[in-house]
Amino acid sequence: MQTLESLQSWCEKNKLPKFRAKQIYQAITKNLISNWNEVLELPKELQKILNKEMPISTLKIKKILPESCRDKACLVPTNANTVKIAFQTHDDLVIESVLMRHEGNRNTVCVSTQIGCPVACKFCATGKMGFTRNLTAEEIVDQVLEFARLLKYRGQTSGNSRRSDLCAASVTNVVFMGMGEPFLNYENVIEAIKILNDKDGFNLGHRHMTISTSGIVPGILKFADEQIQVNLAISLHAPNNQIRNSIMPVNKKYPLEKLLPAVSTYMEKTGRKVFFEYVLLKGVNDSDENIKELIALLKKYFTHQMQLVHVNLISFNLIEETNADQGLCVQSFEPASKERTRKIFDLLQKNKILSTVRYHFGGEINAACGQLGGLPAKNPHRQ
Repeated sequence: MQTLESLQSWCEKNKLPKFRAKQIYQAITKNLISNWNEVLELPKELQKILNKEMPISTLKIKKILPESCRDKACLVPTNANTVKIAFQTHDDLVIESVLMRHEGNRNTVCVSTQIGCPVACKFCATGKMGFTRNLTAEEIVDQVLEFARLLKYRGQTSGNSRRSDLCAASVTNVVFMGMGEPFLNYENVIEAIKILNDKDGFNLGHRHMTISTSGIVPGILKFADEQIQVNLAISLHAPNNQIRNSIMPVNKKYPLEKLLPAVSTYMEKTGRKVFFEYVLLKGVNDSDENIKELIALLKKYFTHQMQLVHVNLISFNLIEETNADQGLCVQSFEPASKERTRKIFDLLQKNKILSTVRYHFGGEINAACGQLGGLPAKNPHRQ
């Protein structure tokens, strides 16, 4: 998509009336068109020019999973809780995004913010890709708009106009939890949020968006001053620096004694709840001692802010790795059992720490948390 500002410049360059820019912008972001011929209020000659010069999206769909059938109406099957799209960028790179369909007509899109990721968490497939480049604000927004178009199409072909069905055919939430570290692409992520929130466009409320960071302290402190009500999630995943260093190299630059005070400052400035994500790795961070240490850590740094602390317990989703010596696919980690997860949840509850066991989405199509890997990027500048 193009921003409203770029469309205004384009219209001026092509000697078109100013109001055309807003018509074109809303056709993409509000009416969710798939082709310029759908915009009946535009002259046919302008439709032809737009079809030739202005693609609806900066991204192309490379693949959609699950593969149900060739008919477009089946691209978002009614029985699929999770849908993954692999997008191809203008420079022939690949990113992945996920739609998660919840009960109660909630449709959450998990978007990527970078191609690859420089943070290199050991339990994440994206982290093993290396880093290629940041996504533009338009590329981030286009991931959301593509799912919105598919849901709209599903709603139109369902043959039912009840309010509940119309709600089920729209994007209700966006989480910046896909490929990449959002706070290492800060300006483009904030610009994407502004576009998605624009009341004259997509009009998604701030409270329906969440940014997840691995702990980029400058980004957290900057975000605290944005004065927007977008939710913040911290990928914590360990109760001490030793464990966190071993699974999250970013901790060596931003250890817990820097990270957690920054989060406390964020809470103080915004008064908003923070979600601490904790992926349960069997034998690594899931023992009773580990969880007791986690509880003590949170109470130490958030003594008077515990009402703003919420722990999300996440099941580790298996990712395949290649052993270069043996040519085998191996697993570095194992998920904690359901029984262990339940015990950890009960322990947190007993200590009056708000917590949730996150529902597992998309493992069967490698679309679950930590599984987004795209395809190998053919880029000579890849780091």
